[in-house]
Amino acid sequence: MKYKVGDKVKVKSFDWYNENKNEIGIVKIGTGLQDFGWNRVKYCGKTLTIRDIYEVNGINLSGQIVHIQFYLCSGDDTPDADGLYWSDEMFECKIEE
Repeated sequence: MKYKVGDKVKVKSFDWYNENKNEIGIVKIGTGLQDFGWNRVKYCGKTLTIRDIYEVNGINLSGQIVHIQFYLCSGDDTPDADGLYWSDEMFECKIEE
């Protein structure tokens, strides 16, 4: 994984979302189990802090077992970032302090 617990990261921009979303407002990412949809749009361009890292096995739409890694994050005004899971592809960069 690209980031570690405690890192501050910038969520991709609203422009990125608009350029990459499909007809139903979803940006497909990786295995398709961690897509960027309408529930994440309010975080576009904002800074989140990596709170925890999880690794699990799941089954994708093709029925294949895939290893999934994701982050739980917090923001200044949302201690649990709505309980959403995040992946490396959803972030622009690490914010250096």
